[in-house]
Amino acid sequence: MKKVKEGDLVKGIRNYVQFYENKGLAYIIRNNTIRQSVIRKDGSKGFLQNGKAGSPDLIVCAKGRFVGIECKRKGNKQSDLQKAAQAAIEKAGGMYWLVYSFDEFKSLFDGFVNESILLL
Repeated sequence: MKKVKEGDLVKGIRNYVQFYENKGLAYIIRNNTIRQSVIRKDGSKGFLQNGKAGSPDLIVCAKGRFVGIECKRKGNKQSDLQKAAQAAIEKAGGMYWLVYSFDEFKSLFDGFVNESILLL
C-alpha cells in the first residue's frame, strides 16, 4: 500500500474545502511557514520568516467557526510548537483537527458542516 505524503493530504483537503468555498460556505487558507536566511543591505545576516512556527497546515472558516487543520502521515507526531498552537487555538474557542487521512478529515468536516447548517 502506497504511503500518502502529507503534502498530498493537504492538497486533497484544500481541494475538498474549495468546493464549499465556491458555494460561500467556507473559506480556506494554506498556511505555509517559511524561514529563510537573508543578507541585509548592510551585509549582516538575518532570517526572514513567513507564518508562525507551529501553526496548522490549513486554516478554515466555516459557518463562522475557526478550524485549524494539521495533516500528518501515519506514525508522525505533532511537534511541541504544534501542540502549543493547538492549545492556544482551543483556548481561544477555535477548533483544531489533527488528521491522518482524507477519510478522517472528510468525516469530521462533513459532520461539522451538516451540524452547523442544522443550527442556522
